[in-house]
Amino acid sequence: MSTETKFNKRVYGCAIIKSSNANYNADFTKQPRTLPNGIVYATDKALKYTIRHFLYKNYSNDKVLYFTRNKVTTEAGQFVPMSLKELYVLLFGELEKVTKSTGSPKWMFYYFDGEKVEGALQKITPSKIKTYYKDKEGFQDASLLDSCSKEANEKIKLNDGKLEGVEISDGTEPFYFYIKGEKEIIKIDIEEIDDIIKDLDLQFFGGYNKIKILYNLLNCIDVRLFGATYTGDTNVSIHGPVQINHGVDKFIHKDSGVNTIYTEQIKSPVRNDKAKGGDAEMTTIGSSSKTMEAHYVHNFSINPKNLDDHVAIANELLKSEEKDKYSELSGLKTDDVKKLKQALQCGATLYDSTSKAGVENELLIWIELTDDSKQVIPNLTELISITKGDSGKTSIDLTEVGKLLKQEHIASQVENVNLYFNEIYTEIKGIEKDNKVNFYPIELTES
Repeated sequence: MSTETKFNKRVYGCAIIKSSNANYNADFTKQPRTLPNGIVYATDKALKYTIRHFLYKNYSNDKVLYFTRNKVTTEAGQFVPMSLKELYVLLFGELEKVTKSTGSPKWMFYYFDGEKVEGALQKITPSKIKTYYKDKEGFQDASLLDSCSKEANEKIKLNDGKLEGVEISDGTEPFYFYIKGEKEIIKIDIEEIDDIIKDLDLQFFGGYNKIKILYNLLNCIDVRLFGATYTGDTNVSIHGPVQINHGVDKFIHKDSGVNTIYTEQIKSPVRNDKAKGGDAEMTTIGSSSKTMEAHYVHNFSINPKNLDDHVAIANELLKSEEKDKYSELSGLKTDDVKKLKQALQCGATLYDSTSKAGVENELLIWIELTDDSKQVIPNLTELISITKGDSGKTSIDLTEVGKLLKQEHIASQVENVNLYFNEIYTEIKGIEKDNKVNFYPIELTES
């Protein structure tokens, strides 16, 4: 049994991110994102990125799946971002396949990697190949696959990477092949053979073990928080407990009514060696777009029950013959939520880059309901207004939020309301401390 403490309470609230002469969330033109009415906004992905970055940098024992990592391609002398499958393999190893065959499989295709041989595709009857490909327009290799299947020799077996009775010289380039007659190796000359093998394998032999993939995904903290959509070799979709809305700038701009976006020119110390004419003799000029001041309000909610069905399916592995390899999953953990709260307090502030200098966590409102409460609290974004106070501090007016929380049907379901902010820079209006409402300073901590 798992000793992890499951988090069972619903939580509602919002995280306010301040952006002063910075660009919190740019669009693909590198401009701050704006709604059609000119109001600056940020996607939920912007806040999630700061959370994942905080978790990845500070909790190395926790697996974070959706975070960019690069792989080196030594042949081309390059490094490129990993694909989703490559990230999964990095964290958990190869995806485990499900096979409908029993005993030792008979192979249709083999793969030689330069040292050892492995079965690449189990034997498929020629009639199944013809049936599968008869409606595929332009498929030119069905007849070759048909002959491969007919020639696959069921007497030959694999033994520790060696084909019994068939010799392959070490040191040659990797290749796919099938065996004709007793011992003749026929190399496969189809450009898309790898894709064809995957396609046939998924079609006829059951694909990949989705329960094990689900189990592994639920061992990633960002998946337990935000859910996941794993697509490609197989499809696994997880509805995450933590739902974050787009952040909308709620700062009241007295002069223009909307945020002022400006672009500044940046001179590079080097020239562009591809430039033509007079530009070829000059250093390059770049640009950077920023908002003068914006206060993005991201509404969020946490419903731990979103994971219950997924956890129940993944825990079916505890009933399998391999049950000793698995620990019982509990879903969203108390420790997960503790780390999430830390990230919502300082993840944006601690994310350090040129464009993000000036982006800071300003306020976290954390409304925790009583055990097993099913109360729903509406979006808080439209109930908040932000101005510049007479003292020069940012003034956040929560009067309407306070009124909402005092409504009897909601107040009876609220266990506590915690507000995290820095009193030196920020003042809170419209909500007072009491036996349920608590004010705390934001603690900038990084492991």
